Amino acid sequence: MNVLIWNCRGAAKAKLKGIMKTLVRSHKVEVVVLLKPRVSGIRAQKVIQNLGYVNYIIEDAVVELVDKTSQAILVRLSKPNNSPFIFSVVYANPRVERKKKLWEVLRSWHQMYSEPWLVAGDFNEILSAEEKKGRAPVDFGRCSDFADVLDDCNLMDLGNSGPFFT
Repeated sequence: MNVLIWNCRGAAKAKLKGIMKTLVRSHKVEVVVLLKPRVSGIRAQKVIQNLGYVNYIIEDAVVELVDKTSQAILVRLSKPNNSPFIFSVVYANPRVERKKKLWEVLRSWHQMYSEPWLVAGDFNEILSAEEKKGRAPVDFGRCSDFADVLDDCNLMDLGNSGPFFT
């Protein structure tokens, strides 16, 4: 199953429709997650319709919402004749004290579910100084906390494609 997770920074942008259709077609994407869409309500519905997702149906796949918080969702995806897996999308709050709550949630989800787990999104955190741009000093304690969460949950950073800094 191909999944597109895109920090689009505005789903109503004029260029989004063409880029999205090209990506979905060329990579045979079955699940699309847009981070920072910056639209909601009726405007969000119009964006979805503009992308061609009017009256769409997911065939041969079951998506079950298992849990959600203000910073993450957890769904179980399954298809006939395939083992189910857990998929989480994260948009971590930039505030450290709120992010620590997310770390606790991820650790608890790891303990609660045994299926393979894919976690994607924007953690608003870095693992090393090479991932940082700008003058503010790197907080290596936060880097270590993030690395500990990934390690505790048996997750690994798969990197990214496209622009490194958004």
